Amino acid sequence: MVAHPGEMTARDRFYSDRLEKTFFIIEATSFEQHTLWQNHHYYPTLSLDYRGFREESVSWDSLSGIIITIGHLGEKLVAISLSWVMVNGVPVLFWCPSSKVVCYDLIEKWFSENCVPERWGNGTRRSYTDANNFSHCRIAIKEYKDGEHSNPYKYPFDFPIHSPPKEIDLKDLEAFDLAKRQKDLDVCCRSCGRSDIRLYRSYGGFRRTEEDRCNEHLEEVCSGEDFRGWYVPLIVDDAGNAWGYTSVPQNAIDAFYGLEDFTQEKPYWCGPGERSDGISGWSNRSLA
Repeated sequence: MVAHPGEMTARDRFYSDRLEKTFFIIEATSFEQHTLWQNHHYYPTLSLDYRGFREESVSWDSLSGIIITIGHLGEKLVAISLSWVMVNGVPVLFWCPSSKVVCYDLIEKWFSENCVPERWGNGTRRSYTDANNFSHCRIAIKEYKDGEHSNPYKYPFDFPIHSPPKEIDLKDLEAFDLAKRQKDLDVCCRSCGRSDIRLYRSYGGFRRTEEDRCNEHLEEVCSGEDFRGWYVPLIVDDAGNAWGYTSVPQNAIDAFYGLEDFTQEKPYWCGPGERSDGISGWSNRSLA
């Protein structure tokens, strides 16, 4: 999928196996996929088939996905987002463009080389559609369940459901000096200028470096009784980019907790062992 067979990692093999065993492909944005889930699973009474009849609810189990680069146009990369859903126990692949540049010729070529499900409708129709024609997928699944489909995999599918293996980078296991990294990269509290203490950033949007603060000065960038609930630890990688809140490697987490907080007089960020609920978070904020 993303490498020569002899160079494939465990993660590559995981997703290649998924692509090989995909039953149906649907082009859909995340909103379209959510709407399909809503109409066909959560609120099935809203869904009509092509004859105007009410359709039965389908089971809908979302699995993990991936964004991959499939090629380039000049110096611009072309990337797509892939996510799988088990619809009535059958693996359906949802995809949509995720790069600024989109080339459907490249995308079609990539699918023809990496993911070509068996045809449905007695072998006459491609197992590929868009969100507007999701009923085609439902009909194909019904054919399969009724034994009229030529897919070689017996039900239930031998499909890799669990999360892909995580590639371990040895750098993620080595201890490092977060205060030194912050100083070298000019990552600091934009109010007091300190880089040798715990720093925080806003959560739920793009990071604005001018709003990076230590605990002492968070009130300057937001207000409200529970404003700290919108701020999380700022932990940067070796390029100065903030790690996603759920993606920080363990050695970086340890380095963050190794720094002092500016003050203990105000609520402070606790590690999992410091709170009764066992979850990291602000000391004054219940997550129950």
